[in-house]
Amino acid sequence: MKTQEQSSISQVKKPKLEIPTTELVGLKKEKEVKELQQQRFGTDGDLYKKQEKLIRPIQNLIYNAIQEFAEQGRYGVIFDKSSDLLMLYADENLDKSEKILDYLGYDY
Repeated sequence: MKTQEQSSISQVKKPKLEIPTTELVGLKKEKEVKELQQQRFGTDGDLYKKQEKLIRPIQNLIYNAIQEFAEQGRYGVIFDKSSDLLMLYADENLDKSEKILDYLGYDY
């Protein structure tokens, strides 16, 4: 049996949660903008692909020139001084990793 208080509470109109149309349109546009940003500027976007297409051949040319220069000049290591510490070329004969692992007693 309902008490008078319970009847009063049930008669109170519950507000409907309605999102105004302008907000819905705004949310939809915001989502479209984010999708477009991802399509154009994301990690697999148009800008990345275009940069990759244009820059990769130049990077390969530079890398090959450094490698040839190092081998002809009998350099063991070449560093890029414009960045922190980036090794551009290293003669494989200078790699002592296996000897150090042997010294430490590791099986590899």
